[in-house]
Amino acid sequence: MWPAVVSSAILKMPVVEEFQKDFYAAYNKYFGGKPYLKKRGEEWSVVVGFAKRWFPESAVKYTQPFLIVKLDVDMLYEFAAKEIITEKLRDREGGYLVSRYLTQEGRKSPEINDRVNELVIQFFNDVANI
Repeated sequence: MWPAVVSSAILKMPVVEEFQKDFYAAYNKYFGGKPYLKKRGEEWSVVVGFAKRWFPESAVKYTQPFLIVKLDVDMLYEFAAKEIITEKLRDREGGYLVSRYLTQEGRKSPEINDRVNELVIQFFNDVANI
């Protein structure tokens, strides 16, 4: 079973420079259309950021810029569970409780676990091949 969020780093300078030049075009090039790319409201399942901006107070001295790529695994569980749980669920918390319920139920299902495992492994393979 995966944690709520997994991450990886992209160290290749041409890719980092591509993100620096036109972030959205590079994001769409590398992650657009992938089966693990999901959107809930304003949140995306894949988040890309520059390490120096995300961790400015870090004791690590950055000799070159690199990217951190995070995948929201809980969001994958939620979307996979939505495909199976067809009953209408509502709450007074703006959807938060439904989201948590679907994530928890998704983590219990072997079928959903297998699907999410495939997506997370594909994510790591895609990032490694960038």
